[in-house]
Amino acid sequence: ATYQAQPGGLIQVGGTATLAGGTIAAASVGANPALGSASPILTAAGGLSGSFSSLVEPGTGLAAGTRFDTLYGNTAISLVATPVSYANLAAVGVAQSSSESAVGGALDSVRPAPGVAMGGVQSALFAPLYTLPAGSIGAGLDELVPSIYADGLITARNSWYLVANAVGGQLAARRGMAADQAADSAPGPNGSTVWVSGLAGYDSVGAGGGSPGF
Repeated sequence: ATYQAQPGGLIQVGGTATLAGGTIAAASVGANPALGSASPILTAAGGLSGSFSSLVEPGTGLAAGTRFDTLYGNTAISLVATPVSYANLAAVGVAQSSSESAVGGALDSVRPAPGVAMGGVQSALFAPLYTLPAGSIGAGLDELVPSIYADGLITARNSWYLVANAVGGQLAARRGMAADQAADSAPGPNGSTVWVSGLAGYDSVGAGGGSPGF
């Protein structure tokens, strides 16, 4: 079975809609829909279950480098304009770094076919990605790049150097190699000396928050 879908032309079901395969044939659109823009094509007040099995893209109306994907909600199915490839955003006029292109390539390799309902894991990743406008896609890909691990290592290194330099300064002062640094000291066990000094540093590692859903 084939469902002739017109973006903006909505079919409303008063009860429950149960889908068992079939094809969504997207009609040609009159204007190039912007990336991330979604249009419902089917709603069901009583809820949706099942899935279509494929989607045929319209022959005209989509901007170069874009396609339609489907978003399934509890009571609605929408067509959303997305890039054909997240590894090549230049095709849709969006600047992209090499790391963003690499992440986009990984996403392209696991991207679900248009028309098919996504599983939970796929939906958690692709549903917010599909609805990003052109200006936010790069930031969304950046937030999927594992650069935070390197940032975390640098923060840990800086903390280590902060403590190591404080210890080195106290040892140098006690050898007469540097001016004495402010510290409270007290006799320790086995003839040792315990010193206490306040020191502080600041590092911050966090998400950029540049794109909704990431």
